[in-house]
Parts: sequence; C-alpha cells; structure tokens
Amino acid sequence: MKLNQLKTSMSVIATTIAVFSSSAKVGAATIVWDFDTDSDNGASEDGWTNISGTTAASGSGPGKLADGGRTASDGSAAAEDSTHTSVLFRSPAFILDNSGDLTFNLSGGGQNGTLPSSVGDVPLNVDSTGTAGTYGIALRDNDTDAYVLTAQRSTGDNSWEAGAWTAAELVPYVSNGAYTVDFFDYRDGGWGHVSIDDVTVPGSLAVPEPTTTALLGLGGLALILRRRK
Repeated sequence: MKLNQLKTSMSVIATTIAVFSSSAKVGAATIVWDFDTDSDNGASEDGWTNISGTTAASGSGPGKLADGGRTASDGSAAAEDSTHTSVLFRSPAFILDNSGDLTFNLSGGGQNGTLPSSVGDVPLNVDSTGTAGTYGIALRDNDTDAYVLTAQRSTGDNSWEAGAWTAAELVPYVSNGAYTVDFFDYRDGGWGHVSIDDVTVPGSLAVPEPTTTALLGLGGLALILRRRK
C-alpha cells in the first residue's frame, strides 16, 4: 500500500470518527421529541426505535385518538383497544443534567396493570395480554435495563395529559450514565391503549466513549488495509 493511500485512508477514518462522535449532539441542554418535526401529525418516529412491535401516528385509527403522537400499531394504523403486538418504543440514549423536569404528554388509558421494573418484565414480540397487561413510560438505565422511574396517565381520557418526572426525582440519575425513555404497551380491551407525545429531556444526547470511537476507527482502518493488500 502506498504512503499517499495510507494517508488518505487515515484521513477518511479520522473524519468518520469526528462525524460519528458529534452527530448526536444537540446545541441546547434540552432534547425535545414531538413526533411531528415534519408537520406530519405524529407520523415521525423522531429517531426512536421499535424494540418490539410497531407504532403509528396516534390519530390514524378509526376512533381518532388524540392527534400528534405515537401509539401501538395494528400493522397499518393505531391499534386502539384491539389486540396488537406488544410495543416497546425507545428513545435515543441521553445524559441527564440538573436543568429541570423531564416532561411528557400521555393520552388514553389510566392507572391499569402492574408497571414493569425492568425491560425483562415487558413481554416482547407477542400479542398484547388483554386486561392483564399494562402500558406507560419508563426511564431506563442504559447499562442495566432497569426502569428507575415509571408513569401512566392519571385517568382514562383521550385528551393529552401533561406528566413529569421532577428535577428532584431525577437527581440520582444526573450525570450518572446514559438513560432512555421507554414507551410500552402490552394491554388491550377497554381503555387498552395509550399514546405518547412531546417528550422533553433536560440533558444532552449520549455520544460514544472515546475508546469506542477509537476502536471503530482502528477496525475500519484494518479493513481498508486488508482489502488493499
């Protein structure tokens, strides 16, 4: 391999690492997910990931639930109270700071079922479990999969209700590793639905550790060198 080729390869790797490390950062110390960034009335997943099942725009079903958020899908539209694949819908990871409350809006069912204490309590990729199931949101420890905080809507109603984990509740988790917001729904039947919208996190998106990006870069360089021999 020629010297100029090596220099070019090193430059590409360095640029890739820089972009990868910085692309997840946000300018302000607040993250907002409103699932409506393209004025599409809740059709945007805003970078969240469907770990189990799928989600749809909350107002896309025949019952016309509250518009603008995300809810469990029956495969094509909002499942509402019908049976659906259990949903676990996860935000990108973030680092909390001490700048305020973590807020969210929920609509649909209220205080129903036993809330999970970890990801392991959520049945994945199976049919919803009727009134034996539950729904809501959780603050998840990215390292342990534990749910350190959970929440549901106070009562059943298809309007949006503002909820929050206060700054005081978040204190044990500030600058203490990465977290995600998990939205889960494995319930169906009467008031067997919930929707999420307008999640605001006091903090910044997590980025890979320097050692991680360095290893990625070295791995990429090794692959380039191998292919060019």
